[in-house]
Amino acid sequence: MSWQAYVDDHLIGTKIIDEACLAGHDGVIWAASPNIGAQPEQIKTLVQAMDNSDLVTTNGFSIGDMKYVYLSSIPGKVIRGKAKGQKSGVHVCLTKQAIIIGRYSDPVTGGEAAKVVENLGDYLTGVGY
Repeated sequence: MSWQAYVDDHLIGTKIIDEACLAGHDGVIWAASPNIGAQPEQIKTLVQAMDNSDLVTTNGFSIGDMKYVYLSSIPGKVIRGKAKGQKSGVHVCLTKQAIIIGRYSDPVTGGEAAKVVENLGDYLTGVGY
């Protein structure tokens, strides 16, 4: 299966996630939906923030042109954010080698998005990624 198929089928295809990105810890994008706009430096910041949430707690973080307010995290695994001034959010999951970014919009809840993104994260971790 191609990396793009993971984004298209396992994230966007659920109708829970609107936009998604799958990248390496080095910020290199493996696959992405057309409008997420994630940049390598933004991805690297999120990877670093998994072990040091201070990097995103005060000023939030950006993915593409979208600015997010930090909501919470599970150290080494998950960062949650809410889009400033919009009814949407993002769920970010770190695996052994990858970072998965899933953007969702109202009426989808953070919990619904978390389940989709983390299920893919668990699968990739289980197969060595």
